[in-house]
Amino acid sequence: MIDAINADPLKASLEREGIKQFLQRNGGKLAQPVSVVLVSDNPNQIRSKPSTDGNAQAALLEQDVTGLRTINRSQGIYGVAERFQMSIKALTSLAAFEAKTPGRKLVVWIGPGWPLLINAGSDITTQDQTHIFHSIVALSTQLRQDHITLYNVETRGVARTSMGQFYDYKQFLKGVKSADQAYPATLSLQVLVVQTGGRVFNENNDLPSAIAAEITEGASDGGVFYVLSFAPGRADRMNEYHALEVKIAEPGLMVRTRTGYYAQP
Repeated sequence: MIDAINADPLKASLEREGIKQFLQRNGGKLAQPVSVVLVSDNPNQIRSKPSTDGNAQAALLEQDVTGLRTINRSQGIYGVAERFQMSIKALTSLAAFEAKTPGRKLVVWIGPGWPLLINAGSDITTQDQTHIFHSIVALSTQLRQDHITLYNVETRGVARTSMGQFYDYKQFLKGVKSADQAYPATLSLQVLVVQTGGRVFNENNDLPSAIAAEITEGASDGGVFYVLSFAPGRADRMNEYHALEVKIAEPGLMVRTRTGYYAQP
């Protein structure tokens, strides 16, 4: 999933080239079927059919000319808010589309994702918080029921780029239990990624390796996985949040899974 809504021109160029290199690795023979989706503020978006032919996917990507987004930072908070809404709508639409395909799906969002809007907290009304909370519940439930695990891969960009911004999302990873805890940052891409059991890759500019080695090849997340089930207790109220945790006795091993779900009476 290529983010042409939020990436600046430099990052968009780096990420586009990185995706092309990934698709053409190993002579264009992909280890897993891959579909390329372009998310932009242009209604004429591309969405390819899943295929292990990386060369064909790269050729399709080359046919699309992605110009600068019409919604940009110069529009201030209004442009930022619009990018936020467009991004959420795009992810919701993709999840609904992928629901038709049975089995587990890995959705790799290439790009920075929508703004965290951390400084907008003082301007958020109770009505805004209620809307954000319901959006969190709906999207979290949709991703869980459709067996979608999210990943985020973002290039660092140019040298001496500010490091702190890449980790701001970590302070919002705790599950949102009620509307008074809901803020735009709690609905950010990176937070959703971790909560679905996926990972955020933003350590360097090596996009092909981040996608291939960590997600789609060998015994990585795209390989072997376990499905655990349990009988949940009845909820006492609507949208009751329950945290999830899987513990293993083997030292040195790590388990990634969904961090919670919203139960209904």
